[in-house]
Amino acid sequence: MIDYPHHPFVDYPLINKPNELNQNNEQLLLIRELLENIEIHPISPIKKEKEIADNKKPKSLNNELKKSEQKYPKIRVSLEVFNQLKQIQKQKNYKSFCEVVSKLLELYEERDVSSLSKSID
Repeated sequence: MIDYPHHPFVDYPLINKPNELNQNNEQLLLIRELLENIEIHPISPIKKEKEIADNKKPKSLNNELKKSEQKYPKIRVSLEVFNQLKQIQKQKNYKSFCEVVSKLLELYEERDVSSLSKSID
């Protein structure tokens, strides 16, 4: 065969010699083993750290809200009940809804105690 000068823009077919074939096969086998042994993680460690940091922030806020709600419990009521409480507040000149609710609770406790005492008698 005649050797022609290699042109940089032309792809020449490669002729594999038997030794080159064995080396290529060994390399392919090694690459396959490496790929099989690599664990693929969809999330990189950097993203995991960011997600963990993002997840920690709301938890601390939730804990703060829980603590504040233990000190000052929130009362969730319907709009009708809210309007009734507002009317009571205006009629009795209470400063806050807290006062209204505490007075109502006292009244209910008194009624419960009186009803219990009547039922026992």
